[in-house]
Amino acid sequence: MSTNNLLTQIQTKDQLKALATEIFLNHTDKVTKIDPTSVLNGFLYTEAKMGQKALKEVALNESRIFPELSSGDYLDNSADIFGVPDRLSAASSSSFVKIIANEGTEYLSGVNKFVATSGIEFDLLESVTIDVNGIGYGKLRSVQTGLSSNVDAGTITTVTPLPTGHIACTNEFKAIGGRDVESDRSFKLRIKSHPNLVAQQTLDYLLEIIREADSNILRLFNLGINSEGKIEIALVRENGTTITSTEIQNIYNNIVSYLALSDIGRDGNVLGLTLSNIDWKYINFNFRVDIDSSFEVETVRRNIQIAISNYLDFRYWNDGDKVEWDDLLGIVKNVDGVNYVPDESFSPSTDVTLGVGELPRVRGFLMKNLEGATLFNNDSDTLAVFYQNID
Repeated sequence: MSTNNLLTQIQTKDQLKALATEIFLNHTDKVTKIDPTSVLNGFLYTEAKMGQKALKEVALNESRIFPELSSGDYLDNSADIFGVPDRLSAASSSSFVKIIANEGTEYLSGVNKFVATSGIEFDLLESVTIDVNGIGYGKLRSVQTGLSSNVDAGTITTVTPLPTGHIACTNEFKAIGGRDVESDRSFKLRIKSHPNLVAQQTLDYLLEIIREADSNILRLFNLGINSEGKIEIALVRENGTTITSTEIQNIYNNIVSYLALSDIGRDGNVLGLTLSNIDWKYINFNFRVDIDSSFEVETVRRNIQIAISNYLDFRYWNDGDKVEWDDLLGIVKNVDGVNYVPDESFSPSTDVTLGVGELPRVRGFLMKNLEGATLFNNDSDTLAVFYQNID
């Protein structure tokens, strides 16, 4: 514990003894000199020593109260006084891995592990079966903890054991969430910022408390007042999956303690707020393409779908935005291996305008050669996506 910034200043025994001597001599004319070997000198020394111990205890208690003056266990005590949650322990990171494989290839939770080039291992949290698109996303959590588990994008490239039908895998985004035990400095900053929690009744605040219940929530959309007179909030997940009624109820249960009393009924249920799933504005692709003979059709098709998915990133679209058809056409034309895409045979052929609480999503995908023969047809399955909720 540093004494430089303490409100209570620690003084030496000689300083305290000199002060006690000055006070004593100022209040009596019976003594004019104190001999260093006298009983009176010993008494004053004792007073100085006791004063120093008292100042020490005051300073220690001060460090338990004020976070800026604390460290170690004293900082933990200070956080407890201010009602701040305990110091964060070391944690694992999480990420999504994009998997390219033949249709029907299975990746099993508890069996398959993904490994980064740095040697950090990741468990697959939910089993993944690759659909007709040949692309899937698996949610990962690192086996190791600490900052080192936040591996860079593009480094998770190995799976073991290797499933039959596997082609390639990678993480499009850096793994996040891994941390060492929270340092004194970080803990002090969190204690100081804790009062910001009172900045309630905002969409950003609601997003943060909902993420405590479901860390996969990407965005919230305020849909206004519904027919029941309640504020309706639409939820968007990182991977675009539908949130079940059970999961929504779990979110309600987790956020109720953070809401205003006016939003909570006597039975503890949430009033005046409805959570729902986002509405999708589905986009169906139908186009003809001339593919360079040196490229595999399947590779080009996957790259087209990946490029379109990146363009339709859920994080950057809002009510009233337009998905411009010529942007989509340009994306397809610029994929490596594509020689030519006729404009007149490209669909969608008009801009797609997003309504209130809508986000764009690819569903149908029909790709033909210039003669009209089908190269790939998927008219019902939505394309697998993942957009992380931390920029």
